Amino acid sequence: MQAAAPPGLKIDLLADQSLFVEAALDGVVHEGLIAAALTATFILLFLGSWRSTLIVAISIPLSVLASLSLLSAMGHTLNVMTLGGLALAIGILVDEATITIENIHRHLELGSKLRDAILAGSREIAVPALCRRWRSASCSCR
Repeated sequence: MQAAAPPGLKIDLLADQSLFVEAALDGVVHEGLIAAALTATFILLFLGSWRSTLIVAISIPLSVLASLSLLSAMGHTLNVMTLGGLALAIGILVDEATITIENIHRHLELGSKLRDAILAGSREIAVPALCRRWRSASCSCR
C-alpha cells in the first residue's frame, strides 16, 4: 500500500484486527463442534438411532461450511459480525435439527414408511419454524 501511495504519505499500522478475527473464528469452530457432538450424543441417547445421530452430526458442520462458501462466493469476508451471526445460526440449527429429527422419529414409530415420515415430519416443523423466526404476516400459524 505504501508503494501505491503518493510520495510523502506515510502509512502506519495502528492495529491488527486479524488476530481477534482468527481467535473468534477458532471459537465459532470450537463451539460448533461441541454443539454438534452434544446434539448427536443426546439424539443417540434419547432416540437410540444411529442414522438420526449421523444425520445431525453431519448436517451441522455441512451447513456452516455451506454458509462460509456462500459468504465467500458473494465476496463477503469473515469479520466479527459474520462470525457472530454464524454463532447464532449454529444455535438455531441445533434446535431445529433436534426438533425435526425427533418429529421424523415419532412418525416412524407410528408406522409411517421412511420417505413418508421424513416428508410429514419436516412439513410439520418447517412452517412453524419459519413463523417463529421471522414472524411473517403471510404465515398461517397465527
